[in-house]
Amino acid sequence: VYYRDYASNEHGTGYSPQASLIADADGDGMLDDWEIEFLGSTAASNGLQDGDGDGLIDLYEFQAGTLPTVVDSDTDGTDDPDEDPDADGLTSIQEQALGTHPSVADTDGDETSDYDEDSDADSLPNGWELAHGLDAASSVGADGSAGDPDADGYTNLNEYLGRSDPQQAGSVPVWYVKHDASGTGDGSSWSNAYTTLQPAIEAAGAAGGGDVWVAAG
Repeated sequence: VYYRDYASNEHGTGYSPQASLIADADGDGMLDDWEIEFLGSTAASNGLQDGDGDGLIDLYEFQAGTLPTVVDSDTDGTDDPDEDPDADGLTSIQEQALGTHPSVADTDGDETSDYDEDSDADSLPNGWELAHGLDAASSVGADGSAGDPDADGYTNLNEYLGRSDPQQAGSVPVWYVKHDASGTGDGSSWSNAYTTLQPAIEAAGAAGGGDVWVAAG
């Protein structure tokens, strides 16, 4: 098995993608010279160990360009699991949970970022689920589209479509109507309100329910 050679990167580990190829003789996804330099030998880890106990397995430390024996590789005050090497809105530890690459914003190359992907196929984007305290790798129970963690009668899917918070019972899906609104017309706010009532009613119905607010006048 062969992987791209690695040179210096911003995390100071000495490894970032370059063009030449070197071997991964044990097929654990980590380059042999990286394992030898930072772990002591290619036999020290199969990639699933967590040498520094920070929650990131060694394979993900390698992929993220962080050190497998140091909790905060770049000493910037942010621990390695909480770094976002690919700036896609997901931390390395979140990417690990989802099985996405921490240094590639669009792991599968489908032109949808890992943040906007729906890894558990529950119609809720990864980033939205994580931002609202849901497990983006689980499509069942309170974490799935039919879940209702705040017990307000609105499902997670309804809350997502209605731009409300699934963890706050006082936050409900709302579609706005204002006859002279001049924004996007998607009903997401007063400035972007629908200009007629029917589209708002249809949107609320398609999302499974919610409030329709109509501006006076």
